[in-house]
Amino acid sequence: MRKFISELKSYRIHVLACILILCSSASSSFGQNFNRPVPVSFSQYEFQRYDTTDLGSYYLCAPYLHNGGNTISKSMMLIDQDGYLVWATGGSRKFFDFKYHLDHKVYSFTKRQGSVIHHFVMDSSFTIIDSIYAPNNYGDIHEFQIFPNGNYCFIGGADTILDLSAFIIDGNPGSASTNVHDFIIWEFDSNHNLVLKWSALDHIPADIFVDGYPYNSASFDFAHGNSVELDTDGNLIVSMRTANAIYKIDHSSGAVLWRLGGDYNEFTFLNDSGFYGQHDARRLPNGNIALFDNQFGMSNGSRGVEYSLNHNDSTVLKVSEYGYSWPLNCHSLGSYRMLDNGYQIVGWGNSRRPEPSISLVDSNQNLAADFFFSDTVVTYRAFFTEFDLHLSQPEITCSNDGVALTLTAPSSYNYYLWSTGESTQSITVGDTGVYMVWVDQGIGILGSKPYYVEDLATDCISMELEDNVLRTPKDQIFVGYFDLLGRKLSKVPIGTIYLETYADGTCYKRISWADN
Repeated sequence: MRKFISELKSYRIHVLACILILCSSASSSFGQNFNRPVPVSFSQYEFQRYDTTDLGSYYLCAPYLHNGGNTISKSMMLIDQDGYLVWATGGSRKFFDFKYHLDHKVYSFTKRQGSVIHHFVMDSSFTIIDSIYAPNNYGDIHEFQIFPNGNYCFIGGADTILDLSAFIIDGNPGSASTNVHDFIIWEFDSNHNLVLKWSALDHIPADIFVDGYPYNSASFDFAHGNSVELDTDGNLIVSMRTANAIYKIDHSSGAVLWRLGGDYNEFTFLNDSGFYGQHDARRLPNGNIALFDNQFGMSNGSRGVEYSLNHNDSTVLKVSEYGYSWPLNCHSLGSYRMLDNGYQIVGWGNSRRPEPSISLVDSNQNLAADFFFSDTVVTYRAFFTEFDLHLSQPEITCSNDGVALTLTAPSSYNYYLWSTGESTQSITVGDTGVYMVWVDQGIGILGSKPYYVEDLATDCISMELEDNVLRTPKDQIFVGYFDLLGRKLSKVPIGTIYLETYADGTCYKRISWADN
């Protein structure tokens, strides 16, 4: 499926006048509004902020072109709450799972180097201080955790031959020599000494496949683990996507303590039909389980969902869920985190425009912010974490001799990259707008605060974000979607211009295309 989103402009007037003005804008572009500066060749994005509450937090993600080779930089991105790129790095290979470990005040990311999956740890200056990979190249990209005691936990896999001739796998008979992909959990201490190796095939039968899931009967990935969570009692909570289940594993013996979902489900869902092809299962401080439910193969739309498990009567109660304004069918990737401040961060994984890439949601489940990367640019996970940067961003200064307006970065760096593409310490400004510069920092580049040039005939004016950049004020409340005659729509139409409208009269002209 291919989709794209288009946006024209906003007007602080009532809906009817908004409609009339938009209808008269025949010469307007329908391209995606990439409204935040990024270095040349990096993943461009549109950022919309609907809630200007100061949360002191940063977005972390690693966008890449899905199945796209090396046509864009595969970057890690640290972005401030106003949507501006604070730190980034690119490369010729995909980065995964870029995040900040608050307890240890370090960053981590996963990257394939050759045929080996490496997990890297960086300090607060973005300098690599440690790395680790699985023995015998039995590594995997999907998870890397640093436990409170400093141990590293990540996952991997290995192939083995099993006799599955008695089973039908996605409509195809298994063979006496079926290649089965095992799922392995690794844990090492901070000195890289092995603490745990857990093999799914040692504890779970390979017949846990779910009817209708598109397995490969010749190379059978029967579990496909994608997250490991250290539970409050020291055991492990594991998401197994192709088993369609969450497992709790005894850390000492490796035994399965319980199963939620899938063919061996031990619970009854009281007010929900369950999850399908899930990611990112996490234990919450209140004892509940949260996960990103891809709803793989279903028509309900992907969602974040919170469950309460009652082990006395083996029942499950859906406590809350979050789905977007219209159903998003994100069949792979994705993440969902419920934050201590009551907000929620959703990484929509394999989404397509006009669907968002990342959404921030407040405690009342109102949208607080959206990211829209280019179509087919996806993120495996997304985070929104409160921490101190511990770095001073370079400050842009300006001068104006009456002929030219010049922006200058500090002289204490070896590398400069402006949002204009120039690589000198100073640049001559030829137009109004937002300017940023990135300088060398650790293994990547550190961005300045954005600088807003309002009038080339005057000195540079320091940017006031709320007045000059943020399109959507703090008190803006979403009203609904309307057609060009002002009639409210129950869902987003395909191939027809519609209006996204807010209570203060602001509206955005959009169009969604889909071809299957």
